[in-house]
Amino acid sequence: MGIKITVTGIIKEHRALKSPDQKHDWHCIEIETSGSKSAPKGLPLPSQDVQVTVLANDKQMKKLMSSSNVEGDSPVGLRCLVAGELTLDLSYDVLAGDIGIIAFSIERMEEKAAKKESQAEEKAPELLVEAATTHESIEAKEPAKDNKIPINLIDIPESFARTRPREEKIESAIDFFNKNGFFDKPVCVEPGAVEGRWQLTDGYIRYVAAKRLGLEAIDVQR
Repeated sequence: MGIKITVTGIIKEHRALKSPDQKHDWHCIEIETSGSKSAPKGLPLPSQDVQVTVLANDKQMKKLMSSSNVEGDSPVGLRCLVAGELTLDLSYDVLAGDIGIIAFSIERMEEKAAKKESQAEEKAPELLVEAATTHESIEAKEPAKDNKIPINLIDIPESFARTRPREEKIESAIDFFNKNGFFDKPVCVEPGAVEGRWQLTDGYIRYVAAKRLGLEAIDVQR
């Protein structure tokens, strides 16, 4: 189960782009959110300002714009509330902020709600993270052996190839593999234009990490 997150803040930037398969309209909005002015008791430092890259679909953006009654087609300047899930797999050209979020919902905050939230900032951080809990310990599980394909049969879309993932994310994936003998989840592929070949659709960071590790095959989800 993923990590759910709720963020409030003012939209500083908006970019429209296409999904890697060119089938869907995506919207990237950059939100700057502030932490509390003092750290929770027992913690050494106060929360810092965080820039969040939110990935939304066309339907979500149209709903936000229609409820905001703003002129033009830009949401920049709107104060909104985003509920979604953390993602570590946004490509470098998409992720401009410190963290990435896949949006489940985006709502404009009314002035009254914004005022109430501003008063609450003195007591608690604005960035709330709710991790999934379980009675059992969470352990990494190795993927099925028959889900591996040779790396040299995987083609990289141009939208991935022209990006440069953050080095710390690649190193994190490599560390996970060295510790467990496999990645935290498989890369996603679909049949390529040439019979017998595959095209990467998700998991570019793990693909790059596998290449650096010199792996001949990688776990995939088709």
